[in-house]
Amino acid sequence: MPETPLTSPPETRPRRAVTPRPRRSFWSQFIAGVRLWGRDTFSREKLLSSLKELMWVAPLTALIWVWAEREQTSKVTVQFRVDVRNVDPRFLVQLRDADGRVRPDLQVRAELEGPHARVEEVVQKLAGTALPVDVDTKLGPGIHSVSLGGLGNNPLIEKSGLTLRMPLPREAQVSIDAMTQRDVEVRADPNVTNIEPNAIFEPRKVRVNGPESLLRGATLVAYAKIPAQHDPGVRDIPGVEVVLPFSDAHVTISPPVVSAKVEVKNPEIAGVVNAMPVWAVYPPGKPWDEFKPEFDSTISSVKIIGPAQTVEQVNLGNFAPKPKAILDLGATDPPIGSKPVVGQRYVAKLTIDFSNSGLKVSPDDTHKTLPFTIVERKAPE
Repeated sequence: MPETPLTSPPETRPRRAVTPRPRRSFWSQFIAGVRLWGRDTFSREKLLSSLKELMWVAPLTALIWVWAEREQTSKVTVQFRVDVRNVDPRFLVQLRDADGRVRPDLQVRAELEGPHARVEEVVQKLAGTALPVDVDTKLGPGIHSVSLGGLGNNPLIEKSGLTLRMPLPREAQVSIDAMTQRDVEVRADPNVTNIEPNAIFEPRKVRVNGPESLLRGATLVAYAKIPAQHDPGVRDIPGVEVVLPFSDAHVTISPPVVSAKVEVKNPEIAGVVNAMPVWAVYPPGKPWDEFKPEFDSTISSVKIIGPAQTVEQVNLGNFAPKPKAILDLGATDPPIGSKPVVGQRYVAKLTIDFSNSGLKVSPDDTHKTLPFTIVERKAPE
């Protein structure tokens, strides 16, 4: 039997005595945990990964916030203008106020609701425009009430996805007037006074187009605005503007100009003043406090020259200011001293006063002086 080798038992090292660690406090363990979390969270790899995510997440987040803000529903009260629209040239449609007078537009208040951004955009556009209101001319001539409830269907509001509610006023007053034509005779402008009344115009009549209510029943005359003419004689004047006695933006004249043949009057003509009063002008002092002149209080057939129209009217009862003759007692022949001779015949200078009428004495008129005598003034009884 073979021999079994004897093996020595392994050497047993003596155990080292372990000194027990002291138990750490709660705060020490908390701080150590924070440090471990910080090293793990803010490692270089994780910071780079977070920055890469932030580069696309931040802009996307901003876009989402902007979109959300723009799509937020908003409701505002707006004020804007409306005007009437008519595409039928046979009629004139106009807005009217409560008293029936024409108004250029109408102010309307309403509530506008929808996405905030689009509401702001439409509000800005409404500030610079007037929303049209369609008027059906089949309603016929006259004054009508038209609903404003369809303003929300305007493309400016409807295509923006907005809603327009509660317009005030709810209705607009409009007038419908048929357009008509009349042929009107052309005459010379009545303010031109130095042409003869036999003026000839080509064409003799013009066509006036306008609202029937304005042209119906009126005695219309078209006036040719003849430019000022100074030289006497016959004149051919092309391109003379034609106007009506009234002005209206919806009234037109065709053709707007005519040719005129006129005869220009002589700027001054001769005439006669049938009778003219004589006024005495006294120099101050003696002897006129004791004496007075006796003379004819009226002179007749005074020859004058002046504008034709004035000369023709000077003898009419309503002509004003009326001309008068001034007897100048400060220029007499013989001269009057401090004690004039009673009953003696004197002659004084005579001056004709036409005021601002444009008339003057003709060079061949004989009323240069006027004779008079002197009498004593009687003491009042």
